[in-house]
Amino acid sequence: MQPETIINRFTAENEWLDSIEIKSSPAHVPGSKVINAFYKGVITLDDHYDIICKFDADIILPRQLYRTINRYV
Repeated sequence: MQPETIINRFTAENEWLDSIEIKSSPAHVPGSKVINAFYKGVITLDDHYDIICKFDADIILPRQLYRTINRYV
């Protein structure tokens, strides 16, 4: 299944989701495309959030991480 098909299906089924098209640079700078995509999404947000995080998939988070963070927000 093509990524666009998956994105279109999820955005159609979930009104709180939206897709953003980003033109990537051909330059190879490790991690830059992921960070640029993250910041492109951040600038589209409204003020209705408590925490914004960007995690790599290979990390292990403490079980109560969000509950602990929420104490200080």
